[in-house]
Amino acid sequence: MNVTSMFSKAWKQSLQHQVGTCKMDAFNDSEAVVDSQLKVYGVENLRVVDASIMPTNRRPSACKADVITATLWNRY
Repeated sequence: MNVTSMFSKAWKQSLQHQVGTCKMDAFNDSEAVVDSQLKVYGVENLRVVDASIMPTNRRPSACKADVITATLWNRY
């Protein structure tokens, strides 16, 4: 196996900040994962406070939005 194929095999993961992967909606929506308080349905004492709850990302990086979201929800 050459170096190029070893590198590509090791880096098959996405290096982007994924957004919109954790749908927020009412409990009766079968695709919803969290409620408006970011509590995960079906799991006690767990909240999602990262970019996955954001429907879209208008910036190249979601890092700042992640930090703000986590900081605000850390108060609760």
